[in-house]
Amino acid sequence: MIWAIFGSILLVLIAYLIYDNYHIEFKYFEQKSSFNLTICQISDLHSRKLNVGLIVKMIEKYKPDVIFYTGDMVDGIKDDLKISLSLIEALKDYPSFYVLGNHELRLDRKLSSYLASLALLGVRVLDNEVVDFKGIKIKGEKPIIKQDFSKINASYADIVLAHNPEGIKKYNGKYIFSGHAHGGQFRFMGRGLYSPGQGLFPKYTKGKYYVDDKVMFVSAGLGGKDFRIRLFNSPNINIVKFSIELK
Repeated sequence: MIWAIFGSILLVLIAYLIYDNYHIEFKYFEQKSSFNLTICQISDLHSRKLNVGLIVKMIEKYKPDVIFYTGDMVDGIKDDLKISLSLIEALKDYPSFYVLGNHELRLDRKLSSYLASLALLGVRVLDNEVVDFKGIKIKGEKPIIKQDFSKINASYADIVLAHNPEGIKKYNGKYIFSGHAHGGQFRFMGRGLYSPGQGLFPKYTKGKYYVDDKVMFVSAGLGGKDFRIRLFNSPNINIVKFSIELK
């Protein structure tokens, strides 16, 4: 009897773990601002194979004006670039901006080919530069390596795309979009356990954060690295609606 109960509990836990790792959570935020814009943020795919068709249909429901890719869409070492490019190609009808993460840099000689493929799909890669999109200044930061924030672009922008959330106080902008933390991998009581760059019990892992006069949106990402199992931390896509009319 005890073993039967134990076995049943184990099966339930396994079923939940599978669901938790493959169910994609769409997190919707509304933010009062000086402009109107709906953003879809996709991050940290790490070349994980997912149901592209389902993701596209879910995104279509929110009718985003633009897609932000906030880094580590590829894994970097033994990589099949077709995995990340297939998702990006399926979303090519949306204006898109992309910032590199630390894993894109690991592509080495493949990086130029990958960047060329992104350009062909109409994706604008922002490498430490500011662009204008519908009258809104959008800046893309370089990925932070070994916590070296010395190359951050000092120019102000309305929106900053930066792979590493731990640089929040140094990024010069009002709204920040980041990834990298994988939601803390395992989440308990709404807190992540570990994040690259932030270590144990990281501060910025998933969701919306207010820091000084800035607002940061951190995606838990779609994939993971090395130890890929997530717990209480479903793969995540952020939808952020900026509106003048919100109170």
